[in-house]
Amino acid sequence: MEGMSMAMISTSGTATPTATVLATAAGLTSTIPEALQSDIMPPTDMQMQGMSSFIHFGLGDPFFARLLTPTHASGYVAVMLFLMMLSFGQRLLMVVETKAAQNLHHARPADDEGQVSKSGSWVEIAEDVQPSGRFMSRFIVRALLKSGLKVLDAALGFLVMLAVMTLNAGYMIALLVGIFLGEFLSSWAHRNGTS
Repeated sequence: MEGMSMAMISTSGTATPTATVLATAAGLTSTIPEALQSDIMPPTDMQMQGMSSFIHFGLGDPFFARLLTPTHASGYVAVMLFLMMLSFGQRLLMVVETKAAQNLHHARPADDEGQVSKSGSWVEIAEDVQPSGRFMSRFIVRALLKSGLKVLDAALGFLVMLAVMTLNAGYMIALLVGIFLGEFLSSWAHRNGTS
């Protein structure tokens, strides 16, 4: 600003309040774009640290914790094996959860032999059928077990979702291989168990 005449500042050296504000604002204009860029504008690719916005293979993608962020090829393979086991376990957990739900819904009171039933015109009606206390306690235990399995399944699903959200193709392939192996094993076990 050297060599510029400032009409707002008096020649006597004293400045009016408006002139002081304007002079201060003029001096700060060079720092406004920098402040806006750091506060409002998104960082450039050079400044951005974190996940990539496209599907890729590579090291350094964080998964859930710093411990599971591979920096070497061996760490990358280890995380991929962990993700395979995670999706495999989630698939097997779904099978166990389905079996638990079937057992829960097909459970009947064991001591209904003592019930006297009357015949109606079209259907046989059992009067005052009340489940025993032992049946109710088994039902509650089974319902708690089924609910716990559902929560565990949701937690594993969240971890699988986090792995997919990294957009790391190696992680996604590992998850798909784990799901394939889990489905194959559960189908094979179901076939051998029913024949």
